[in-house]
Amino acid sequence: MKAYFVFLIVAVTFLHVEGWVAITPSDKGTEHLGDCYSSDKGIGSMKFGEKKQQEGHCVQLTCSSGTRYIHEAGCGSVGAEPPCVVTSEDLSKPYPDCCPGISCPDA
Repeated sequence: MKAYFVFLIVAVTFLHVEGWVAITPSDKGTEHLGDCYSSDKGIGSMKFGEKKQQEGHCVQLTCSSGTRYIHEAGCGSVGAEPPCVVTSEDLSKPYPDCCPGISCPDA
């Protein structure tokens, strides 16, 4: 039990994961193109409440109901101490499963 507690303290101390969020307003004068619309970053048109992954990025976009704001959520940074390593993004998976992770050898 003591070894497990020490491992837990080390893991919490050295393994660090952060995410980020942002809010993007819809382009002005684009109400006819959709509930939310942005020409920035290839976002395009979205319906209120719709969620989609930004093409080529591990970022989830959500069209906020009634406000025409696009909420963005991304992976942020990941850090690990040896012998653990940071795994790569996997864009074949949906957010947040596409985010980099931490892999440690079995003890």
